[in-house]
Amino acid sequence: MERKYTMIPVSIEFSFTIGDLNFKALRKLQDKTLRQVEEATGVSNAYLSQLETGKIRNPSFTVVDKLLSFYGF
Repeated sequence: MERKYTMIPVSIEFSFTIGDLNFKALRKLQDKTLRQVEEATGVSNAYLSQLETGKIRNPSFTVVDKLLSFYGF
């Protein structure tokens, strides 16, 4: 007996907040230093450190975009 399948379109909404992002974990997974991320993205290592430790809670879209692009998202 041959099975027939019907394709049903499904829409999945994915959303997150900046607080959900763990930039330090992303950096460590790729075995990168703050200096390496700074060189590749143009975001200062001091800013990156503050972002990773939660001292900066609302980074600009530009910074988030640069980092997510760097980490492959």
